[in-house]
Formats: sequence, C-alpha cells, structure tokens
Amino acid sequence: MAKIIFISILMSLTLLSISCNSTATTVETQEEKQETVPDEQDSIIEPANQEPPIEETIEFTVTKELYDTTYQEIEGVISELNEIVRNQDFETWLNYLSDEYRKKMSDPENLLLLSESRQLKEQNIVLNNIKEYFLYVFIPSRAETWLDKIEFLDAEHVKVLITINNTPYVLYHLVRENEAWKIGIW
Repeated sequence: MAKIIFISILMSLTLLSISCNSTATTVETQEEKQETVPDEQDSIIEPANQEPPIEETIEFTVTKELYDTTYQEIEGVISELNEIVRNQDFETWLNYLSDEYRKKMSDPENLLLLSESRQLKEQNIVLNNIKEYFLYVFIPSRAETWLDKIEFLDAEHVKVLITINNTPYVLYHLVRENEAWKIGIW
C-alpha cells in the first residue's frame, strides 16, 4: 500500500515538476535493488520513459570506461546528497545545485506552481523560498534513495534513475559544472 501511495504522489508532483526531454544511452550495471519507500512522501521524481521530440534527438556514444567512471562519480554524489537529506543540511545542499536549478527553485512563480500539489495543499504548505522547497519537497522525495542506472545525454548531462515497482523514474538530472556534478535542469 505504501508503494501505491508513493507512486500516486510521484505522479501528482511529476505534473508540476521540471520537464526534461532528452535522448539518452543506457547501460545497466546493477541488479534491481529491493525498494524500501517510506510512507507519505512528497516527490518531484518523474517517470523516465518520456520520449523526446524528434528535433532534439542527439547521438552520443558512451564507452564502458566513461559509463563506469561516471557511474562511480555519481554514486558518490548520491551518497553525499543522501547524507545532506538525513542532516537537513540546506547550506551544503546549495553547493550541489547548478545555477539554473537554483534560479528555477527560487522563482516565486515556480514555487507557487509546486505549492499547488495535492500533498502540499493537504498540509497547508505554500512554498515561499528555496529553503522551504528543500525542507518540504526535496527532503521527503529524496529520503533513502539509491542509484540503479544512469543515462547520458552527453558527457556533461546525465539522468540518475531509480526503479520502483519495475518502473524507472528520474531521480536527478545532473550536469557537470566546474568539474563537479550538480543537480541541474535540462
């Protein structure tokens, strides 16, 4: 039942989340993990099976070496983000945001749109700033997450995927900025 509620929450907030359309190359390197999803989570995780418009199709070849190296780097980032979520460490979290993501999540119009989700309305939460977004949306939707696989748009843009009930969801869009992986929008 908790997984059904979680999937319902995922789908509700997906409609409000940031759209991401890209063509990606996928290589699986891990077996599916057992899903442990906490009850009553809000989420902005979107389904991973969205097809990109034809005009945006980009051909990019991923070598095994690039995939393995990037996977290890991102596995470390996910571990660090999980620690940030556990500690509710807003200031450190800000260092993991791309400039574009920070701008989008600070935008009052976007925050108002996110505030329209059923989950936030039921709790009488209206997001006024990026810190409230971190506390009321990001933390609940990213508690105890894991990395199942990654998809490349190119060497600088990677989707982090998580599988819940045999359905892949985009956990993060990461972009390489200044030699580091950051949560991005693309």
